Amino acid sequence: MTGMKIDWTYKGVSDIALHVDLSDQVAILFSDSGTGKTFLFQMLASYFVIHGIPYEKFDYSSENKELAWFRQSMKKADVVLLDNADLYMTKALFRDLKSCGKQVVISIKHTERLGSFENCGFYTVDYDGKSLRTMRENCGLIV
Repeated sequence: MTGMKIDWTYKGVSDIALHVDLSDQVAILFSDSGTGKTFLFQMLASYFVIHGIPYEKFDYSSENKELAWFRQSMKKADVVLLDNADLYMTKALFRDLKSCGKQVVISIKHTERLGSFENCGFYTVDYDGKSLRTMRENCGLIV
């Protein structure tokens, strides 16, 4: 899977319009805390469940941080979400994610330890209370 485009409205207490356009197989969300990255992952998870899309989500509370465990956990997923990846991302895991052939979305603040960003795109998240969207940034290496 390369890229993901979603225009969908989450119906809840308040309706949230989700506009996700991730043209890269590995999308790196790199904006500051409080900008909507984790909320985006929650909305994406809802979308995937409703539409029957197999996904796997990892975050700081993931039960294991071993590379073999990540590899096994990702096998049946079409989409892999990694929230707060600063807390567990390694170069080896990043290499695996770039070569796994799945849509990968990574929320991370510090990228300097990861190595090559070939075939990756950098994105920011914008949330205004009614709409949640991603925007691809045209930038060089982010550290």
